[in-house]
Amino acid sequence: MSLKDRLAEDLKDAIRGGDERRKIAIRLVVAAVKNAEVAQGAPLDDSGVLKVISKEASRHRESIDQFRKGQREDLVALEEAELVILQTYL
Repeated sequence: MSLKDRLAEDLKDAIRGGDERRKIAIRLVVAAVKNAEVAQGAPLDDSGVLKVISKEASRHRESIDQFRKGQREDLVALEEAELVILQTYL
């Protein structure tokens, strides 16, 4: 099973299970993968999908740092929860 297929299956499971945080995180990754495919003009293989997920994880880490500086612990908690989900694919 390719990584894109795994993301699609995990998204379906999150929707069925009512796991809102997981659903949001996976949808963001799927959208980023689709945007990368459009930009490249071809479907991504697993290594390309991993690069996209890695970029998204990096973006979450940067957001966590910025939210901590701004003393927004509520947003830090949300970003950390999404980061944990992304790390399961890395």
